Amino acid sequence: MCTRPGSGTSIRRLTFGGNNRFPIWAADGKRIAFQSDRDGDRGIFWLPVDGGKAERLTKADEGTSHVPEAWAPDGDRFLYTVTKGSSVTLWTVSLKEQTNTRVDAVESYAPIGAVFSPDGRWIAYATNNTVYVQPFPPTGSQYQVSRTNAGHHPIWSSDGKELFYEQAQFQFVGVAVRTQPTFTFRNPVSWPGPYGSRNHLSIRNRDLAPDGKRFICPVPAESESLEEIRVVLNWHEELKRLVPSK
Repeated sequence: MCTRPGSGTSIRRLTFGGNNRFPIWAADGKRIAFQSDRDGDRGIFWLPVDGGKAERLTKADEGTSHVPEAWAPDGDRFLYTVTKGSSVTLWTVSLKEQTNTRVDAVESYAPIGAVFSPDGRWIAYATNNTVYVQPFPPTGSQYQVSRTNAGHHPIWSSDGKELFYEQAQFQFVGVAVRTQPTFTFRNPVSWPGPYGSRNHLSIRNRDLAPDGKRFICPVPAESESLEEIRVVLNWHEELKRLVPSK
């Protein structure tokens, strides 16, 4: 696993030993969390982006795999999935309390792709190709945002007023949402594309820049069966026209 410290600089290798996969940024942008089998199990570690010793965050039981999903804005908690056989469940870790807690009623046969809202009060995720939103910490409430078997890989907008997800192969949609006084949402609006990936069973491979103005995602290559990755600029103005927020 590598990082590029700045424009025009060389790539720096961060990890040595074992297989190191699925990196995500910590909330402060100073560390990267990732899965590693360096000690025999497929648990989660993190290390500083400028190099240093990796520290363990979770230890996976035999026959299970931990994958980091998203960090809460407060920097204390992060979401991760536990895969055992064909079952994928969602968990949360508190660094301060040193606790691991399962998020009830979230289980899937495919990647869950859980993400925190920008204010940290909600999480969006997909179970069995259906996108849901629930409060965080969980209260037992759960809102189905997509049609059944028609949604995966959710992403929040930087202001928390839109939720994006893949509805079908190469079909990307945006949904205007409100979280106050209760959670409500509008019908999905298709994003001009095609964007997305061929395989919904893959880990999420798209994201928004922190400023909300740039979007990076895979698109189908025009003349090949492979996918390309492109950066979409000025997409937010078009999205505001298609999915107006109130």
